[in-house]
Amino acid sequence: MRLTEEQYRRAITRNLYELAHARLERFVLVAFDEFESGGPLYFPSDKPFLEIVFNALFNSMMGHAVKIMDEHSRCASFWAIFRTDEHRIRKLRVFSEEARGQITELTKKLKKIRNNTFVHIDRKAVFDPEKVWEDAGITGDEFGRGLSQLWNILAELHQNVHGRCFRDPCEDYDASDV
Repeated sequence: MRLTEEQYRRAITRNLYELAHARLERFVLVAFDEFESGGPLYFPSDKPFLEIVFNALFNSMMGHAVKIMDEHSRCASFWAIFRTDEHRIRKLRVFSEEARGQITELTKKLKKIRNNTFVHIDRKAVFDPEKVWEDAGITGDEFGRGLSQLWNILAELHQNVHGRCFRDPCEDYDASDV
């Protein structure tokens, strides 16, 4: 289902807001991980706040990503924008079939997580939710690349449609305060 012109214009901006949050939260999480010596994160038992913050950022980041890549026909997500104006998107300087393929693959993996353990609690997956994440096989690099590709496409599209740039919050923040 295609979006109306006004839905299309607003969806581009809303998806960029969701992406901005997801990218910024991922940026902080990566800095957090690097701060913790590059290995698995270790949170001292007397500092549960750090683990709570990390998990909250992770869940928020994933929630934004799931919204952006939802394929349902009633959503005003990236895929609705793509269906509405595929011709224009394919002409963007930053668009490539390789990027589309990677975004498509990430979308499929996120959908499995979304439907089985993240948004819904599947009655079979309830026995081993970690396996759902494991089976999806999303790496941090793959996730980050997907967010960057989506950002680049939607930011250029926003410039074309709205005639102005959408400010990238990651430009002004280096996570040195983590």
